[in-house]
Amino acid sequence: MDDQELVAAVRAGHPNVASDLCDRVWPQVTRTIARLLDRFDSDQEDLAQISLIEIVRTIGNYRGDCPLDQWAQTIAAHAVFKHLRRRDLERRLFSELRADDDHQGPVHIERLISTRELLGRIGTHLDQMKAGRVWALALHDFFGYDLDEIAEMTGISVAAAQSRLSRGRRDCCSPLRNRTT
Repeated sequence: MDDQELVAAVRAGHPNVASDLCDRVWPQVTRTIARLLDRFDSDQEDLAQISLIEIVRTIGNYRGDCPLDQWAQTIAAHAVFKHLRRRDLERRLFSELRADDDHQGPVHIERLISTRELLGRIGTHLDQMKAGRVWALALHDFFGYDLDEIAEMTGISVAAAQSRLSRGRRDCCSPLRNRTT
């Protein structure tokens, strides 16, 4: 099959054609990932699998404006960049935690108490917000998921995810605005 027939068959849901598509784009996906990551990076195989899953999952978005190889490379590059952003965020978070654990000086009781009070107030505030808004806010702003992923995970439309995120941000920041005015 040529590329257009292959894409049409995958869209139509023909059995075993998705694996043919994966075999077809595998070289482009692995080459793109190898170009973007260090050759000793242990996440290359996982990213290749994630990229292939994303290609099959979003094949309905492929319009044929560019060659299938180029589209597959773009999907793989997006997967790598997203992975690198998450990995960087995780490293920063865990290095801050380790730095706090490695603290050699005396424990600052006032700082510990104020941190606990602040976390308690944040928890109380989040408990008062609507759960959907809290989830959208946490998934997007804390964990780095995009709106499409949030919509899929929570079973809502992308527009609803965007609405919950913006309203969650507004709800989250409104006590701060009210306090400063």
